[in-house]
Amino acid sequence: MAWRGREVELRCGECETIFARVRVSAIYRVLHARRIDNDARIMPRPGYSINEESRQRLARAEQSDDQTQLDSERQVAAYLHHVAGEIVYDLRCPCGLRYVRSSPDLTKQILKTAGRWVTLDPGLATWRKG
Repeated sequence: MAWRGREVELRCGECETIFARVRVSAIYRVLHARRIDNDARIMPRPGYSINEESRQRLARAEQSDDQTQLDSERQVAAYLHHVAGEIVYDLRCPCGLRYVRSSPDLTKQILKTAGRWVTLDPGLATWRKG
């Protein structure tokens, strides 16, 4: 029997809302992500775009007194540096969290889960509201 890929729903690790459906295709392990609320396709972000947003958000956080926000921005910047050159998704939960994940990281997490959903960890490369 041939492997036909894997489809799971993404769940926010903070509010537990299921906000996206992701399919890993059998051929080349390509990700296809769609929003739950309107079935719109979620496209990966170009590297220059997400890196520039990260740089700007980090600069703003360094000017503020919010240590939690600064820590969050530093985590995302470090993650993006670590996955440089990979396809990156900006996955937005309705609660306001934005999970920044590389395609290989998402694929690995999807393929190793036994359930029908993957709960994303808000402690890893997640932009908070603001």
